[in-house]
Amino acid sequence: MSLLGAALALSACGDDDDMNGSGGMAGAGNETSCSSEMFDRYGVSAFVAVRDSIVEKALAAPTDKLGDSFQVFAGNASATEIQNFEDNLAAFLVMVDDGPSNYGGRSMQQAHA
Repeated sequence: MSLLGAALALSACGDDDDMNGSGGMAGAGNETSCSSEMFDRYGVSAFVAVRDSIVEKALAAPTDKLGDSFQVFAGNASATEIQNFEDNLAAFLVMVDDGPSNYGGRSMQQAHA
């Protein structure tokens, strides 16, 4: 499954009713947003598939094109460091889509500061 295919599969919840009249996601008082349904709809295996696709793309990318978080794939990380990164990435993807919160890494703001 490609990264795009996995992302499309995970984003395919809801319909036009998820959008408010201004083109944004429905706000308070409206139906549950799409991301709050993602984990329940697709389960952990879909998030692992997305993680695997992200990792596959990172391994194929030139290391100078990888962001700081993905430098673990630049060739000097141990197998344990790579496994920890992959586990944390899957946990992050699950957490941001309302699955169980087992993520122990930096916040998105910290990682991209």
